Amino acid sequence: MLAPRPTAFPAAITYTTAPPTAGETIALFCAAGLNGPLDDNERMQRMLDEAQYLLAARCGTLLVGLVRVLTDFSFNAFVADLAVLPRFQRRGIGSHLLAEATEPFAGVKFIVQPGLDSRDFYAKGGFELTTCMVRPRAGVGTP
Repeated sequence: MLAPRPTAFPAAITYTTAPPTAGETIALFCAAGLNGPLDDNERMQRMLDEAQYLLAARCGTLLVGLVRVLTDFSFNAFVADLAVLPRFQRRGIGSHLLAEATEPFAGVKFIVQPGLDSRDFYAKGGFELTTCMVRPRAGVGTP
């Protein structure tokens, strides 16, 4: 039998639009199993700096979650990244990040390219499974 998960955090989760550092983001992505330029701090910093919407979740000073959206705030938006540290998952942090990033923009169509293990999560957030076309990056080593 599995032990129940603790229901309380050691400290309150706070949400901020202040971008985390590239190093913090790389550590979060690695822990959460996301891909990206995990060996390129400069490129990761550009990703953070150029996002039109970014919300970070922190437990004290520790970055525990992040959502990054690319959008025109009018018609289309792309959820580029959503990550939560594994030990903080299944506690509503990812759902809160996704809701904060999408709900204020009811007239905007949000698109995400989920991994197989996150499809149910996005479906619970109101996303529908569709097909899409992707033009892969050229000449870059990371997917």
